[in-house]
Amino acid sequence: MSNFISLCMIVKDEEKVISRCLDSVQGLVDEIIIIDTGSADNTKTIAQQYTNHVYDFEWNNDFSTARNESLRYATGKWILVLDADEYMISSDIEGLITALRVTATEKDSLKAFMLPIHNFTGQTVDPSRVMISQGARIFENEKGMYYSSPIHEQLTSDHHKITFKNLPYPIFHDGYIEIRVKNHNKTERNLSILESMKTEEKLRDPYFCFILGDAYKSDEQLERAVQLYRTSFASSAPGHSWYVHLLDNLISTELKLKNYVESYHLIQRAMREYPGIADYYCHLGILHEQFGMFKQAINIFEQALSHAETAVRQNRPYWNVQPSYGSTVPLQMLLKLHTQLGHKTDAVRYGVQLLQIQPKNYTVLQQVWELLIQAEQDNEAIIRLFQTVYPNAAAIEYAALFLVALRTGSRSLSSYYYSKLTIHVSPNDALTYHLLQHEEKPFKLTIDMKLDASIALMATVLYSDPHYLTAITEYRESALELWTHHCELLVSTDTPPQLTDAASELLAKTLFILLRYSYNDIYLHWLQSIATADTINLLANLMYEYGYYEPAVELYAILLENEALSTKSMVNIGQWQFISNNSDDGYLFMDAAFDLEEDLSIIGWVYNYCSNSQYEQFHKRYLNAFPNFINLPLLMLPTKKV
Repeated sequence: MSNFISLCMIVKDEEKVISRCLDSVQGLVDEIIIIDTGSADNTKTIAQQYTNHVYDFEWNNDFSTARNESLRYATGKWILVLDADEYMISSDIEGLITALRVTATEKDSLKAFMLPIHNFTGQTVDPSRVMISQGARIFENEKGMYYSSPIHEQLTSDHHKITFKNLPYPIFHDGYIEIRVKNHNKTERNLSILESMKTEEKLRDPYFCFILGDAYKSDEQLERAVQLYRTSFASSAPGHSWYVHLLDNLISTELKLKNYVESYHLIQRAMREYPGIADYYCHLGILHEQFGMFKQAINIFEQALSHAETAVRQNRPYWNVQPSYGSTVPLQMLLKLHTQLGHKTDAVRYGVQLLQIQPKNYTVLQQVWELLIQAEQDNEAIIRLFQTVYPNAAAIEYAALFLVALRTGSRSLSSYYYSKLTIHVSPNDALTYHLLQHEEKPFKLTIDMKLDASIALMATVLYSDPHYLTAITEYRESALELWTHHCELLVSTDTPPQLTDAASELLAKTLFILLRYSYNDIYLHWLQSIATADTINLLANLMYEYGYYEPAVELYAILLENEALSTKSMVNIGQWQFISNNSDDGYLFMDAAFDLEEDLSIIGWVYNYCSNSQYEQFHKRYLNAFPNFINLPLLMLPTKKV
């Protein structure tokens, strides 16, 4: 063989990513073999710019036969297998070639190398959201080596043993981000292939049950997925290559299905098998958070971070499946939990740490900003803080900071960041800026403008121009309904309006913005004249969610006086009373809320803030409502403080 490494690929409709893949292996491979299984785009044309070895192959719902077709043309000593939505990095090329050159071949066995595959998950490519698996991607080019199984194809040899070893050179894969999965119908395709393979014999194979369970999980058929995971787990062992992924998927699926007793025992087993691994601390923290045991969850997530930090110092892995279990996941949860407990300083600390890992996580940016505003940080301090997060802010970062200032009603800061903008903002954001700055009517509507319903409604009232309502994309009917009531109120205030649910929801959101933007007269007028009890409950809960506790409590007091509190409002008052060290009052509200709706999370608040006798009393009622949790150790009475 004159060639050292042959790249073998099968592709279909990959014009958006194939160049990135082929560019990444320049200098690594000596020849490129591409099997096209029916592309209708420019995939083949692009591929032909890199190689003369582009071949058509009729797709037969079997990945292994297509892979084997690519092997048939390879002439290199070694074969590298990649998919079009994968790529490597140039700095690894020299090390990988050297590792293969010093590998001695053996007469009675075939060599294959496992490479770490970094699978990006979520909506976009985010380096902090990666699931790492191992795949046999480099192997000797011997005629006795071939792929078997129509999907999740496996390297096989009928004549020789295959010896698998690890190499540390990663492959990066973004085929699991949501848009690509949807565009390529991967879930439907994979499930169809696997179901066609399903036999009684196959269902006794733990690996097959695992991958079929994954397909059902991707298709949101969680009950079917968990049954297959359980079957696989009964016959799997830590030495199996799929075991840690199976364990992770089984735990997370049990949690989604609220099978908390099963998930608790699985987590405890995993922590015994893999001590110090952050994955299982995160699962345990999420389990405690589901039951409202926020203090315990905080401690557990802090342990996840601590174990990760220790492992990094010792240069060893701290995760089994996702590095995010020792970084972004616990940080996100600690931000959330400290916020809910009113610990603003701690929440900001964890939020800033998270932003330093995920600077484009603008949801977290807004959460941190909200906390800083509530803590009455001065503008200069806020600007300095975000300069540390975005030391070399580009246009997109300034735009994000401007929009967050806009959303949070920060008038002077929105003006500061507006002056930094080098890109145009949308008509909706431009209108919002004018409203926040209390400026005159900014511009005429054009036919292509799309406005948020609350912003359009505010502009309609403040500028006396109902044409803004025509640009609303959602809730247009509700906005028209509220505008009609507003106009009627100018004539008569005798009859309070009856609002639809959607109009009540829109009114609550609009009232919140009016209050933030200091339109106090309109806010009070609508609150007193249009808002129903449902609206006020929604508004108070919105205020509470964003940390505006005092105005929320004022509204709760009005609702309480009129016996109009919703269940959610009762829970929020109970939490507020607990946080304010009024445990007896907190218990009364939580107990009353549980009478109306059996909320799973109330018990954690009672556990952490109430006396033993109150907890014992509530514990009995709780288990009558949720008898499945009678054997859940974290709820058992002996664990209660003495």
